[in-house]
Amino acid sequence: SDRRELAVNIALSAATGAINMFITNPLDSLRIRWQVIPSGNVALAAGRTKPPITSVVSFARHVAATEGLWRGLWAPGLGPNCLACACSVGVRLGFYPAIRDTLSPQGGADGGTKRSGAMLASGFVAGA
Repeated sequence: SDRRELAVNIALSAATGAINMFITNPLDSLRIRWQVIPSGNVALAAGRTKPPITSVVSFARHVAATEGLWRGLWAPGLGPNCLACACSVGVRLGFYPAIRDTLSPQGGADGGTKRSGAMLASGFVAGA
């Protein structure tokens, strides 16, 4: 039963990480595209000369208008980002309860409450 609970925790945590990245990937794509543009060449890099693109918001509008929301902002890097986030979050949050319960088992002299030090250590060990 403990193994099944651990597997369920890891699977659900991984799904949470993948869903989170699916929702926020356009912001990540936009951030990366914005960062690789040489500072003085925003309008040139976007394929425009007038009006110049001077902000991230105007750059996002331009990319969505010229390439589409899916192709320009959502799809780039979506698969690898979802997989990486699923692995990271799945391991960190999935293992946390098992590590916490190992370091501070219930039913102790204090009536079964978890010790804050054990919870902190569990977070460090799990990477949460």
